[in-house]
Amino acid sequence: FQFPVAVVIDKNLPVEGEIGEEINQPENELCKYMNQEMDVNTFDSELQPVEADINFECLGMRCSVGKTELNGDKSSFNGMFPKCVNGYVSAKAEGYVTKRAMQSTNEYASVNIVLDKLYEVPYVLNVDGKESSNFAIINFVSEENSQTVVWPETKTIKLSEGSYNFSVYVYRYSKITIPGINKELCSEVPKSGILGILGMTEEKCFNINLPAQELSNVISGGGKGSDYIIESQLENGKLEIRVNSIPLPKSLEELQDGYNRLEVQGAYLNFE
Repeated sequence: FQFPVAVVIDKNLPVEGEIGEEINQPENELCKYMNQEMDVNTFDSELQPVEADINFECLGMRCSVGKTELNGDKSSFNGMFPKCVNGYVSAKAEGYVTKRAMQSTNEYASVNIVLDKLYEVPYVLNVDGKESSNFAIINFVSEENSQTVVWPETKTIKLSEGSYNFSVYVYRYSKITIPGINKELCSEVPKSGILGILGMTEEKCFNINLPAQELSNVISGGGKGSDYIIESQLENGKLEIRVNSIPLPKSLEELQDGYNRLEVQGAYLNFE
């Protein structure tokens, strides 16, 4: 739960807020009352100072409050924040994953945020033990970093240390025809006018006409997995993503079965 706290005194009398303005301009209202002093320090994973832009979020609203600056062995910011219970202080720096830390700002506090470095890692996709030449979509998702790449057009991926869920979908040229639909559907609907209000219904029918479609690329392999990637692997390693193929679907039913199979088929990571 988050509770913004704003106090305005005019000649010792409380000022009544205008609800309409708060709804129309929530961000201005949050950022208008910067009346709580806070300290923020930003570091990398080796506790070396990193300059970062500092924002504060409360109830879906965001304020830019300043930037940490190098000062000896620290990168720090001292400034004013809007008051809020269970808000988020976020730090953003080039080449690092944006980090958020829950922090109440209804009283003074010092916040330390450790930023994880992003590494642009070369990778290769192997299917059945061989480098694939087929089109593939690869997703990496962690709590703070999500990346999607297309193989073989893109052969690097930006990752930081952390726990990832990842999925791979490999496609291959083939033709599957999805048959067209041309049929009549009927259903009971309320009658018009007073009869409908009284609960009387009538049968209405309508036609569904969808032309046949032809798919030129169909799923041919892939899988899903999870792994924890450490920073030392990202610094010098090349990532190998391993998956297996599946029988090439030849019908709409087999295509659906192929996707279902990939939900339980594994995908694996290896750093060389």
